[in-house]
Amino acid sequence: MDQPLAQQAQSFFEKAVTLETAQAHLGNKDLTVLFTVLNGHPFRLRIQDGKIRCEEPADAEADLRLEADEDTYRALFGGRLSPAHAFHRRILRFVGIPYIGFPWLTRLMKLIQGGG
Repeated sequence: MDQPLAQQAQSFFEKAVTLETAQAHLGNKDLTVLFTVLNGHPFRLRIQDGKIRCEEPADAEADLRLEADEDTYRALFGGRLSPAHAFHRRILRFVGIPYIGFPWLTRLMKLIQGGG
C-alpha cells in the first residue's frame, strides 16, 4: 500500500536537513507551503528554524501555494519528475504572485532530488 502523500512529502523534504547544500539553501527560512491536491486532501509544509514538518492545514494560511494531482506530487517527491518540467507541462501550478518564493522552493526540491 502506498505511503500517505503527506508522509511521503515529509520524508522527501526531511532530506534537506541532512544534505549540506540543501541545508545551506534552507538557511533561516521561515516558510509555509500549502500543497493543494486536486484529487485528495491538502497538506501544509512548515519550514522553521531548520526543521521541516508536514501537517494537515487548519486553514489556508500559507506563504506559497501549489496545486497538482496526487500522481504529480508522488512523481516529484519520488524524484521521477522535476518541478520545472511539471510546471512547463502545466501539471504543477504555483498559485499567487509568480516567482515570489517559487524559484527557492523548486531549487530546494532539485537539490533534494539530486542528493545534494
